[in-house]
Amino acid sequence: MNNFFRRLKLYGIGFGIGLVCVFLFFRNRGCNWLPENRVKSSIIERVILVHEDEIVDYKKLGLKEATLKEMILNADISFSDSKKKGEPKAYKLLGKLPNGKSINFIITLPDRSFVSELKLKTLPINQVKNSTKGKGYPMLFPENKELFYLGEDKGLLANLSSFGITKSEHLLKIIKKNGYVDYSNSTFNAEKSSHCWVFTKSLTAFSIQTSWYKEKITLTSFEPIVQK
Repeated sequence: MNNFFRRLKLYGIGFGIGLVCVFLFFRNRGCNWLPENRVKSSIIERVILVHEDEIVDYKKLGLKEATLKEMILNADISFSDSKKKGEPKAYKLLGKLPNGKSINFIITLPDRSFVSELKLKTLPINQVKNSTKGKGYPMLFPENKELFYLGEDKGLLANLSSFGITKSEHLLKIIKKNGYVDYSNSTFNAEKSSHCWVFTKSLTAFSIQTSWYKEKITLTSFEPIVQK
């Protein structure tokens, strides 16, 4: 019996050292069940947009897709300054830029949408909402080359193919380069949110309507935009 308690004591000491390593040295990143890491996982599983009104200030930060993701994962979430209920939820984060400077920013987390918005402007957290007008430029995509599902509609696939888009990765590459979300033709709060993407290829502008299905952005329409 004494030997059992001795082993239990040693196990407890080892377990305690392990917790110290996780919480202090690894900054909780190894614990997906912690609230902070659950929120961060939900954020980076979405497309993160920056509104056109803030895009100039955002570009001055010098962030690339990889460094933005790293900044989010290493940031501290101020739950006391966040909106944890309602639609959308909104979280205030304190992170560090690649140059070491600290930065506060807010990220929305809609329940029914595959996109989140990164906001640099300071607003009362209860006033933070998804944009309904203007353009949202994508700054971070989930790590999935097959993120866009082109569907099985023969007419839609034929239209895509006529412009050289035959694979999900083709569309993702184009949108990363020069695409944006048209907020005025998107819905966030419907039972099945729908988002309108606009992009150009070979000097022709296109509009695609998309919804979220089985962890993929599914195309529901594809149309050339008539230039006025």
